[in-house]
Amino acid sequence: MNIRDMVYRIKFRPCMYVGVLKLDYIYLFISGFLFNSISRADVEKIDQEYRDHFYEWVLKWMIDNYNVKDSKEFSITELIYNVCNNEEEAIELYFRLNELFFNNY
Repeated sequence: MNIRDMVYRIKFRPCMYVGVLKLDYIYLFISGFLFNSISRADVEKIDQEYRDHFYEWVLKWMIDNYNVKDSKEFSITELIYNVCNNEEEAIELYFRLNELFFNNY
């Protein structure tokens, strides 16, 4: 299973993977999955691309769409929380960003 498949599964049943519906927990679970995937000898290209480019892609998207400052001092979740009004909105944006990223790569 690659990162795209895992994100897709979590999107539709997040509490099955993280228990409590919270963006920080989803992000940490996905990060752990990605770390494990990257450490294998047969790493898939999409996993490598996600690890190497997702943060920069999200930052650029946030600058273009929300006029956030170009700063790498914030994590992905902090960037998302800063433009959302609640947890549900933040989770929706996170999965939307993933979908857009996967469609571009």
